[in-house]
Amino acid sequence: MLYLTRNGSLPDTRIVLDDYGAGFHLNKYLKALAEAGAEVIKTSKADDIYLESRVASLIAKREQQKVLEAISRNPEFQIDGISIGSGNAGDPNTLKWLKAWKATGQQWPWFVKRSFKTIREIEGITQEPKKSYPPIKEGLLSKEFRDKFES
Repeated sequence: MLYLTRNGSLPDTRIVLDDYGAGFHLNKYLKALAEAGAEVIKTSKADDIYLESRVASLIAKREQQKVLEAISRNPEFQIDGISIGSGNAGDPNTLKWLKAWKATGQQWPWFVKRSFKTIREIEGITQEPKKSYPPIKEGLLSKEFRDKFES
C-alpha cells in the first residue's frame, strides 16, 4: 500500500493536507503512511498555516491557469467567439460559455465537472450527485461493472 518509498519507511517525511472532507480510502492511506513513520497533518486552511501546503496550492493554481489558457485558445472549445473565461462559475463569461455550449447539444467537454451545481442547474437536474467510492474514471469502466460496483 505504500508507494512513496521503496522500503516502506517514511521517517523525516511530513505530509500536509487541507481537510476538505477526505473520504474513507484517502484516510485509510494516510493512516498507513502515519504507521510507516510519516508525520501526517490534515487540517482546515492548511495553506494558511503550513508553508508546504501554501507552495503546493500556488503551484496547483499556476498549473490550472496554464490548462485554462490552453483551453481558451483552442478553437474546438470556442462557441461564436466565446471562450471559457476564467473557468469559475461566478465569472459571467464562463456562465455565458456554459449556456452557449449546452445550446449546441454537444456533450460537455472533459474539463467540465458535471456534478457542479451550475452544470446541474443548466441541465435542469435537481437531485444531488451520487459520488462513487472510490472515486474512479468512469470512462474506463463498463456500465455493467459500475452497476455491480455501486450495488
